[in-house]
Amino acid sequence: MSRITDRLKGLDTLKEIDKEKSKYLVIHYSSESFFALGGKSPRITSIAVENLEFGQTELFAIYKSAEEMGIPFDEIVNQYNEIEKKMLDEYFDFLRNNHNKTWLHWNMRDSIFGFKALEHRYQVLGGHPFLLSDNQQINIASLFKELYGPDYIEDKKMDHLMIKNKLEPKQYLTGAAEAQAFEDGKYYELSMSTSSKVRMFTQMVNMAIDKTLKTNTSEKDLYGASLRAYWYRSKEKPYFVPIAFIITNIISAFIGHFVSKGLGG
Repeated sequence: MSRITDRLKGLDTLKEIDKEKSKYLVIHYSSESFFALGGKSPRITSIAVENLEFGQTELFAIYKSAEEMGIPFDEIVNQYNEIEKKMLDEYFDFLRNNHNKTWLHWNMRDSIFGFKALEHRYQVLGGHPFLLSDNQQINIASLFKELYGPDYIEDKKMDHLMIKNKLEPKQYLTGAAEAQAFEDGKYYELSMSTSSKVRMFTQMVNMAIDKTLKTNTSEKDLYGASLRAYWYRSKEKPYFVPIAFIITNIISAFIGHFVSKGLGG
C-alpha cells in the first residue's frame, strides 16, 4: 500500500478506537526465556490486561496463584505446572467473558510470542483454551507503522518509543532482564514489569489518538511528498475546517452572484 493509504487506514483505526474506548483491552505477558529450553514451550509468568478507557488492570500472575493455593514461595519452582495451570484457567475464563472486546497488543502475533503461544502452553498443561479470532486483535506495533511509516523509530521500537516519549516506568524490565528475573525467581518483579508495559501501551495509543506521540517521522513524511500528500497533511491541521468553510462560502457567494447576474441579464 502507498504511504497515504497506510496513514488513512491507521487514522480510521484510531477513530474507531476513540469512539468507544471501553470496548478495547490492552494485553501483554511475560514468560521464561525462549532460549535453551530444548524444544519446550516457555512457561508463562504473568499476563496483564488493561481497559483502554478506564485503566482498570487485571493481573494473572504466578505469585498470586501460588498464594491463593497456599504454596510457599520457595516451593513455587517444584509445583510450577499446577500454579501456571491455575493462572491460565483464570486468564482464559476472563478471555471467554470478554470475547466481544477488541484486544490491543504489541507483536503478540504467533506461536513463539502471542495468543497462540498462550493457547499452546495451556494445552500442554491440560487446558482447553478459548480461541480469540484474528479480527478481535490489533497489533499496536503494526498500527504505528501504518500511521508513521516503517522507520518511525529505531529498532527495538518499543524501548526507543518509550524513551522518546519519556514513558519509562520504574518497574520496566527489558526482555533480557525479564529472563534473568525468571531465573532468579523474581515473579513479583516480572508481574510489575508486565503491568507497567500494558499501562505504557495504553498511554501510547491515547497519545496517538491525541496526535501527541513523538516519533522520528517528520510531518512531511506522514503522507509522502506528492501534491495529494500535501492535501491530506493540510486536512489534519486544526485550522483546515474553518478555512475550508470560509473558502467554500466565498466561492458559493461568487457563484451565486454570477448566476443571479446571468439570470437577470
